[in-house]
Amino acid sequence: MPWTSVSLFVEVSARGYIRYKHQIPASCIESAEYIIQSIHGGVCPEWKPGQTRAPNVYATFGNGKTFNVSLTENFHKQASGVTDYDFKGSLPGIGQGIICLNTSSADLPYNMHLGAVLAVDSAGRILVSNMMEKVGVPVVKKTIESIEVSSVEAFFTDNFGALARGSYALGLLST
Repeated sequence: MPWTSVSLFVEVSARGYIRYKHQIPASCIESAEYIIQSIHGGVCPEWKPGQTRAPNVYATFGNGKTFNVSLTENFHKQASGVTDYDFKGSLPGIGQGIICLNTSSADLPYNMHLGAVLAVDSAGRILVSNMMEKVGVPVVKKTIESIEVSSVEAFFTDNFGALARGSYALGLLST
């Protein structure tokens, strides 16, 4: 499908192939935050670990619960009672993203997963960053890894499978 709208992180060739123009942090949280902040500011500043950037990125859920992802350490520990954000059948756009937040006390492999929208196509699909850091390894920059999805639910199931869905709430990332 032709990409009708792309972020400053993506370049599309005449044949429709995606090329990533910038490296990003190899962490889902830091990369989603960095992408959303860069799109909002219109430039890709140099990324450094632990660096604070503006604007803040927020995760909003269905019951009105909102977390400041940029400033609140361990916000995932406050996830009790969080419900799915009502995307009203649509997908987030460029400058926004998706968060899957573990709401259970079950010992699941991930407490959360975040992705930022990089491009939108004419068929209603989005290209979302899909970075994952390795535990115990310092976060470095690397080429963007992404996933194409046609629903926010697909972002979750393509990463975790359908069985774990009841333990996570889906939220909207925005500034």
